[in-house]
Amino acid sequence: MARPSRSPRGRRSPKGGTRRAPKLTKEQIAQIDHLHVDALRALVTEKGKIRSRRATGLNRRDQNRAARAVKQARELALLPYPHPRMISMPGREDRGDDRPRGGGRGRDRDE
Repeated sequence: MARPSRSPRGRRSPKGGTRRAPKLTKEQIAQIDHLHVDALRALVTEKGKIRSRRATGLNRRDQNRAARAVKQARELALLPYPHPRMISMPGREDRGDDRPRGGGRGRDRDE
């Protein structure tokens, strides 16, 4: 059987939708640099984490350049680092700091 031709509108995702448009324009992608903070803010979440290629719509090379630029901007204090307390971890929402810390085999340290 012949393979169906590709859609002229763009690559289709496995779920049936089309690819997302990049968050940056072609001019901004060409100028990815650690000093262009406004362009880099589109690639970082509000918590300070770098967005994935799937979310940004960038190709592999541009995503790597953007990640490197974000890391350089963080070193120069132009962008914030993600704070460990701001990143929610699954299953850890109900744990508080008053929980006893200790390791080992469950023995009490008081003995």
